[in-house]
Amino acid sequence: MSNETTISTDMIEDRLRNEFWRAILKPMYEITGDSDNYQFSGSIVARSIGSIQIGATSFNSQRYTRARKLIAKSGLNHYVLQLITGGDLHGDFNGVDVEAKQGDIVVIDLSRRWKATHPTAPASRY
Repeated sequence: MSNETTISTDMIEDRLRNEFWRAILKPMYEITGDSDNYQFSGSIVARSIGSIQIGATSFNSQRYTRARKLIAKSGLNHYVLQLITGGDLHGDFNGVDVEAKQGDIVVIDLSRRWKATHPTAPASRY
């Protein structure tokens, strides 16, 4: 029995993709696109190893926010260790400006407020 999960907007009708992608990411992030008619695209391949989740994601340009309301609602209080394998990341992580490019490792505390942008597509992380 495999403990690998694959999720992709490619499996969803075009008209439902934005709602689907937002719902998938909602426990961790609020996301927005570049414009009102922006079409999100992304995929996640994740595997459980004990209590650790490891995986790869790929997606087009997106903006992420983790505000106090989402922090309180989600109950997530852990860290994300992110290896930037493509694209780049710009963000304000609880008052600290961060810029990361391919090859950089970013540690994200999900108990803190932050906002970030992956302006260059495709971007991937593990």
